[in-house]
Amino acid sequence: MAIVVPRRSLLSLLVPLVLAGCRSPEGYGPRSTMSDEDASAACLDELSSLVADSDADGLVAAFSEEARSADSDLAAKATEVMSLMGGGTLGDGDFWSSQGNVRTGSIYIISTATVTAPDGTRWQMHVTDCTLNRDDPSKVGLKSIEVIPNSDWDAPKGFGWYNESDDFPAGIRLITSWEGWDPHTSPYDPNW
Repeated sequence: MAIVVPRRSLLSLLVPLVLAGCRSPEGYGPRSTMSDEDASAACLDELSSLVADSDADGLVAAFSEEARSADSDLAAKATEVMSLMGGGTLGDGDFWSSQGNVRTGSIYIISTATVTAPDGTRWQMHVTDCTLNRDDPSKVGLKSIEVIPNSDWDAPKGFGWYNESDDFPAGIRLITSWEGWDPHTSPYDPNW
């Protein structure tokens, strides 16, 4: 038995498919078509491989074009991150939240993970990844990685994670010790 589809219905189905195939890939990252949870898991898997391989250059390359140009010390910070945790294991990764959607033209995925360095020290990593930005494709990729000792439960009063807002800097924020950390000056220190 053959299914008869009216020509008008067939055309109404084909037009969106053809137009979808014609859209420009500008502003769409490799994780832009994934669910938020899958995009978070894929981002953390990529970071896990980079940490396990102590790949500071790969970490720099994972950042967006905007972040690479905004943080002039990004390569040095990536090297410092790898000197602390390179060769370690990334575990307890979790999708934190997402901001934006396809309709708004940008999507940011925020994830967290615990990293255990080869020497046994533990670090918490907070990652903001832009998977889609149609208005500014240079923002697609990692916006920021923040690394703190052990857990944010141990952080002093006044500490807060950065978010996807342009009010917060792009790049790597590395806090190796809470000793001397001041919520009124430390978050704004150009050396992070």
